[in-house]
Amino acid sequence: MDSSARLDRCGAHIEAELNTLHAWYVAFGDAVVNQRPVPPPHLPDRDGRRELFECVRAAAGSGDIPSKQAALILVLAVQHLENLRRLEAHLGERANAARRTARSRGTPLLRRAAGY
Repeated sequence: MDSSARLDRCGAHIEAELNTLHAWYVAFGDAVVNQRPVPPPHLPDRDGRRELFECVRAAAGSGDIPSKQAALILVLAVQHLENLRRLEAHLGERANAARRTARSRGTPLLRRAAGY
């Protein structure tokens, strides 16, 4: 198997987490717009990450520079996903607090723009 095909297979290990992350942010937006509680942060796919790192380690060990660069990109992508996952808790906490404050004041959380 050539190194590019191996790294494509490695990247597939984070697909489930990407889908879960996307679903959380969609649910977050829906909760804010509809003034509902924000869902709890999603849990990381530890098995997928472990498999990704094992796969990347093997691909990076091939010795060629393009494989090593692609492996590094995958590791950086996982770090970015982790940062977005950590942000979920902060966003949820702030949005839920704003919703409670708006509700206690009897004001809408979001104001509609004129003409909408």
